[in-house]
Amino acid sequence: MDESAVANTTWQAGQTAQFVAVGSVAFSRSLLQSTMMLYLVALVAFASPAMADVDRLFVRPGTSVVVSESNNKIELSGTAPPGTHLVTSEVGATGSPYWALIYSAPAGSDAEAALTFASGGALRTVLIEVSTSPTSDDPALIGKAVRLLFAMLVMAVILESAFAVLFNWRVFLEFFDGRGVRTLVMFVAAYLIVRGFHVDFVASLLQTYGIAATPTLETTLLTALVLAGGSASVNALMVALNLRENRKIEDVAPKPPQTKAWVAMKIRRKKAVNVVEVMQQVKPFVDAGSPRQLLGVVHAQSIVGRLRKYFWRDVSRVPMSAGIEVDPKMEYAFIIHGRDSAGTDIFSDAAGKSLEKTGDTFVPIPQSYAFAPGSVVDFDVTL
Repeated sequence: MDESAVANTTWQAGQTAQFVAVGSVAFSRSLLQSTMMLYLVALVAFASPAMADVDRLFVRPGTSVVVSESNNKIELSGTAPPGTHLVTSEVGATGSPYWALIYSAPAGSDAEAALTFASGGALRTVLIEVSTSPTSDDPALIGKAVRLLFAMLVMAVILESAFAVLFNWRVFLEFFDGRGVRTLVMFVAAYLIVRGFHVDFVASLLQTYGIAATPTLETTLLTALVLAGGSASVNALMVALNLRENRKIEDVAPKPPQTKAWVAMKIRRKKAVNVVEVMQQVKPFVDAGSPRQLLGVVHAQSIVGRLRKYFWRDVSRVPMSAGIEVDPKMEYAFIIHGRDSAGTDIFSDAAGKSLEKTGDTFVPIPQSYAFAPGSVVDFDVTL
């Protein structure tokens, strides 16, 4: 190879490396921008002006509730609403102080009170809602639930938009399109964000409906699961609470038109090497001389095989997702063609029966099928 050829090859390799590097930087920059946007919106949505944690408590008129209790000193910040009591007592053999912040709600009326206090160096704000037992048609309750669920919907949409950069990446689509990896990634991301920003929508929603719930690991996991479901999951929650009009949701699994059918072929190599071809023979379907219409084929599957198909695209399936549309009015025979290690042609039909080719015909005759309208049929053939 002369010097000019070597220089040209080196230049091409450098350009390829530069292209890959630029693509990687662009992807990283886009993902970083989406993450920063998510961080800023979360700060605006869930942080108070004093950067204090905001909790909600529900109390009925004329009753009292313990807002906070601690071994650390509790100090009120700002003007405390009427009915606020800060008490301390000595406990234990050493007589160490114990602090409790109690709020007594006024009788006979609904109200809201905000308490801001410091304990152990942390500033907290608790919003106390004084109300009788809430009902599903209470306008005040509906307003609070809608505001909470709308914030949840915004967070879910931001998560979907942020990870669209990853999910639309060609490399991700090549390996994980149609698999269950997206759900796993969304759940882990939602859980990290919920923990990072101390956001617990489920606990807050339960408190809105009068259930004395506090943020726990269980409610945090539930919040992460709902957010991982995206905007559709939050919308389903709003529909279930009668806060949004119900509407038809498309099935998760794609389906063929009711007047057509889908067929797919999974090829397992035993003798065949390299390229395997799938061919079909089509003729009109005649009820008198043709087989019954096929509705489906059930294959034995291991647990590992069932799990694997949700995480990895099946490159041995034709097509890799959905199916090839076929007409129920026609009759189909499929021939799978490959070559063994010695280069000898080998043939099989969709039923796995070995065929011998003589001229343009096969012996024995390939098994033919007619498919019922709306059916999805997957053949599994070993060649």
